[in-house]
Amino acid sequence: MEKPSHSIIKRIAFIGNYQPRQCGIATFTTDLCESISDEYKGTACIALPVNDIWINYACVHQVKFDVTKNGMVA
Repeated sequence: MEKPSHSIIKRIAFIGNYQPRQCGIATFTTDLCESISDEYKGTACIALPVNDIWINYACVHQVKFDVTKNGMVA
């Protein structure tokens, strides 16, 4: 099957746990975000992890915001 040369989708946001958090959902969300970003270079992929504990996401370039346990976006 021939791969499309470009995507009409310009941005995708993934909402869920994200690494460095250590859980299956974080691993899945991180892998999915990175795979889509690698496959479709013209599509910007960002992550909005749900955060009920303090984690420093500053080193992860896909993370633009995080959603705290009480629903606030930081």
